[in-house]
Amino acid sequence: MADVVARIVGSGGLDPVTVGIHSAWGGGKSTALNLIAKDLSALGHVLVVRMDPWEFELVRKPWWGKVV
Repeated sequence: MADVVARIVGSGGLDPVTVGIHSAWGGGKSTALNLIAKDLSALGHVLVVRMDPWEFELVRKPWWGKVV
């Protein structure tokens, strides 16, 4: 699967592109993302940007108090 995603994303014409992976806890999402990132990095012309939303879990937005 990782090689197919990397080939499609790296083929061009989809700039920019976002790939989402959905699965239950322990379903292999991180493993799939790591394999895809490795294949994309090998292409040389694709920038892989990794973000961990858990890093921002406790960050309070200035406007949050007005929403909640």
